[in-house]
Amino acid sequence: MKRLHPATRTRRASLLLLPVVALGVGCGSTLTDRARTPTVDPLAARLVGLDDDEAPAEASTSGAVPEAPEAPEAAREAPTTVDVRAEGRGFAALGDGALEALVQEALATQRDVVAALSTVERARALAMAARASRFPTANIVGTANAGRNISPGIGTVTAESVSVTLPIAYEVDLFGRFAREHRAASLRAEATEEDTRALALTVAAEVTTAYFDLVAATAERTSLEAQRALQAQVLAMVEARVARGLAPALDAMAQAELVATTDVALASAQAARELASLRLALLLGRSPAGAVFEVPASLPDPTPLPPGGVSADLLAARPDVRAALLRLEAADHAATAAVRAQLPILRIAVTPGYQALHSQRGAFEASASGFTWQLNGTLTVPLFDGLRARATVLDRRAEVDEQLRRFEQLVLEASSEVESAAALDRQARAQAEQLAITRALAARTREAVEASYREGLVDYIRVLLALRAELTAELSLLDARRLALEARVRLLRATGGGI
Repeated sequence: MKRLHPATRTRRASLLLLPVVALGVGCGSTLTDRARTPTVDPLAARLVGLDDDEAPAEASTSGAVPEAPEAPEAAREAPTTVDVRAEGRGFAALGDGALEALVQEALATQRDVVAALSTVERARALAMAARASRFPTANIVGTANAGRNISPGIGTVTAESVSVTLPIAYEVDLFGRFAREHRAASLRAEATEEDTRALALTVAAEVTTAYFDLVAATAERTSLEAQRALQAQVLAMVEARVARGLAPALDAMAQAELVATTDVALASAQAARELASLRLALLLGRSPAGAVFEVPASLPDPTPLPPGGVSADLLAARPDVRAALLRLEAADHAATAAVRAQLPILRIAVTPGYQALHSQRGAFEASASGFTWQLNGTLTVPLFDGLRARATVLDRRAEVDEQLRRFEQLVLEASSEVESAAALDRQARAQAEQLAITRALAARTREAVEASYREGLVDYIRVLLALRAELTAELSLLDARRLALEARVRLLRATGGGI
């Protein structure tokens, strides 16, 4: 098996594409081969008695990815804050300034996002605690003693002493165990940050969807109101023709029924608008009672996709995929640290100090003071611990395999999500474009039929059918545009906002 080396973010993004390519051509994944077993040094394996098949040697094939150099310690530290605002910019670009403001408000105040940021701080604190093992410990210890003793033949003896010491203890990281543990904790903290970004991406997508649902309900209400006004005009025209004996009363009754049906649809659209407003208020953490949103009366058209389509490279932009890869690397480092924990341990203790003594026996009095120091070194070679260390190694290896399988499954699912979302986006936009043409034709047809009816060239049934066709085309176009925007939101979410 090959060895999974620590890598920078750029190299991790390139390694991420290897399983995607492998899944497409049916070959074994390079990343899979490199991560199937934890990193184990050959020397460390021999010292702890691992079998050859359990301790893979360093990969030497020309096709192996070279190990990236370790970044400086300061460069690998996590940032002080997690900026989740960038996760909403791709969604905000679909609408206007109002949508952008709502998305940013949700990312700043949504309770789940705020709680996730606290989880990030906890993970960073754990990484800081793991880092502390790589440094010596130092304390200042001050002691003061005074006493009076009586001894036969000596008499009364009084003594006072004062001392100040600075004990310093350091466990030498001979085989890099502490460095691996620190790196594993840092990678887990980074994975938690990516989890927070993934949550922010989900919140931004939900706010965008709720916003467009509200706009769609508003646009539907506006369209129905326009149709209602038009139908009322036609009803007045039909009633006038009935009054002059040019049309049967049945025509007026049919038109009045159409107006009543439109009134029912208006009430339904108003209810849908209120529900969308309540949902948006909930996502923003506002009180539903006083939530009022000013939205446009028409839905925007999503821009076309790039000429080359959606590439699988965009999977590297997904926070959940990055988090899975980080956890895989963290498990690998933790497995290596578990193996190295069975190697010899060297501890060094240095205790510099200052001591002052004073004693008195009868007329005899003596004092002494000065600096003191003590140096101790301890080498511990583990022999037997009831197989506790061995069990820990097996547990860490199982964790590596578990994280690897999760990563492979996530990449497979993410690739499928991107492909299906891109196909749905293309289909929804094509349908919306076709329905826009249908709606324009229906409007022209209704105008022509209405003019012919005024001149008595056609009967009322043609007018009724034209009115119904125009209303159906108008509502179908609104629904198609909403579905197209919903498909674009889904595609943005599947690609991590990368298009």
